[in-house]
Amino acid sequence: MNLCEHTISIDFKGPLKDGKYILVAYDLYSQYPVVGYCNSTSFANIKPVLDSIFATFGKVHTVKTDNGPPFHGHQFHEYAEKKGFYHHRITPRHPQANGECERFMQNVNKAIRIAKKENTDYKEKIDGILEAYRATPHPSTSKNPFELMFGRKMNLNILPTMKRRVKDEVIRNCDEQYKKKAKKYYDRKKNVKKSHIRLGDRVLMKDKRTDRLGPEVGIVIGTTEHSITVQFGNGRIFKRDKSHIKNVNKAVVPSSQRNPKKKNRDEEQIQYELYDTNGSDEEEFDEQNTLRMKSGREIRKPERFGDWTV
Repeated sequence: MNLCEHTISIDFKGPLKDGKYILVAYDLYSQYPVVGYCNSTSFANIKPVLDSIFATFGKVHTVKTDNGPPFHGHQFHEYAEKKGFYHHRITPRHPQANGECERFMQNVNKAIRIAKKENTDYKEKIDGILEAYRATPHPSTSKNPFELMFGRKMNLNILPTMKRRVKDEVIRNCDEQYKKKAKKYYDRKKNVKKSHIRLGDRVLMKDKRTDRLGPEVGIVIGTTEHSITVQFGNGRIFKRDKSHIKNVNKAVVPSSQRNPKKKNRDEEQIQYELYDTNGSDEEEFDEQNTLRMKSGREIRKPERFGDWTV
């Protein structure tokens, strides 16, 4: 199957103990994963792996990556022009934008842990994970990745099944409905709200070291569907996901001016009985220095304060 209309997502893991890096390429249409190995993340080392992928599966429409070292240089830009694909770099500090590849990377990590525990070659375990993953129907498409990629079932030495023609429209509709359902669940769980940040707004940006909003106020100079570009007073410019930005145009009411929470009845009773200016000290405490609450509970002054006058 040709990938000329597809998008593949690429991510790295490493270095491992043997000095190798793992490159994962994940087709977002068929959910078909490919794993390659290289000695570093430099473009010269990953180029043979990418050449092998394109030679096997053909051209792609879009390659989605993070902002790592091999992807922001002029060499990869020239490579994209030569191979005829659009290079889409996700928003910095927002790995969720490359979530499909990140999720499959968890399976790779699991294979490495199993190999370490069993003292076996991790590459063999990864191959086993790939075979099982490619042959298992994906929840977003209801089809296994191997069938969508090559148009036939994977031979697993089991009884053959009747052939059914896979309709592209059905697959895309299933994938769209699955992602909408996942997004709705995530938005409800994380209490996600629509962003109203516009050009020229004064905003705060989340600090990568503390994962909290920083104290410095910046100005929004650019917006897209998912990201915002912010410029600060010292001239620095950052591009971040909308979830990392907070609008500060609206006045913030100090906590001291906000309406305090209502106190419970016992607290109100204590405040009334201890600070009622209309009563006398004799009305507040009896001869034994005992305060009786409305509920009937008695509060007595400690014996060590018996010689003191209240």
